[in-house]
Amino acid sequence: MSSYSNKSRASHIRGFTLVELLVVVGIIALLIAMLMPALSRAREMSKRTVCASNLHQLGIGLIMYANENRQQLPLQTRDGINILPLVAWLGPSHRGTATPPNLGNGNPYDVSGYYNFEMIDAYIGQIQWGTRTIGGVWRCPNDDAANYDQNWLATEWTWGRQPFGYSYFGRFDEWQLKDPGNLYANFYSDLTMKTPEAGRLLMADTLFYWHVTNGWAYNHGRPRGFAYSYGPTDPYGMEGSNELFGDGSVSWRAASRTELTEIFNKTNKSGRVSAGIDLTFYLR
Repeated sequence: MSSYSNKSRASHIRGFTLVELLVVVGIIALLIAMLMPALSRAREMSKRTVCASNLHQLGIGLIMYANENRQQLPLQTRDGINILPLVAWLGPSHRGTATPPNLGNGNPYDVSGYYNFEMIDAYIGQIQWGTRTIGGVWRCPNDDAANYDQNWLATEWTWGRQPFGYSYFGRFDEWQLKDPGNLYANFYSDLTMKTPEAGRLLMADTLFYWHVTNGWAYNHGRPRGFAYSYGPTDPYGMEGSNELFGDGSVSWRAASRTELTEIFNKTNKSGRVSAGIDLTFYLR
């Protein structure tokens, strides 16, 4: 009796049909499709957190520098009349062929008073000079140097400077004095002057327009562009920006469509910093 029963049960055991397998596969695919946006959003939120930490550490370096230099911040990176918030000189020990504006001390290649990597690296120690690697806190996790034009990066190094993932908004007191016809900001009251102050913007995620390609560079959103590259032709994919203030605090500011329209149209209502024909922006 037992042998017969086992054979009877075995005869009724069958595998899945093709239709059933397709249904299971479809359910799994649907679940994955539902989870992917959440996973992507979690990954981006993690990168924003790292980015904010980077800015905080850079802010500590700047504040320490100011504390040791009569509460004065370093000057903006300059190349002739152009001021470049998203580019920094390498430093006095890594002098290049480009000549910064003379500081009046008889040394035309002196970059010691300008914002430079060597200056801040003395406080936070993140640069690998031997391999010419400027990473770590200097770049937002979304700002991968591997995506840059490597020939251009090599040329910039020869000139004695490099781009990084953020824009420096210190020493706008100098902007107002040097060349107000070419160097100006729409809202000086937003930005840092000689001394770090709470409530005034000191650094932020890059938001840059390059006239050569009509391309935009920003760190958070899709599609992203990179400094001096063939980025998107408008900033509407930008989701927002981390912003560092003079007291060392960092906050996230979401981008609205209205504000991005003002930025795209380069109006006087936008947080715009002009240096010649290349424009740096910030959210406000």
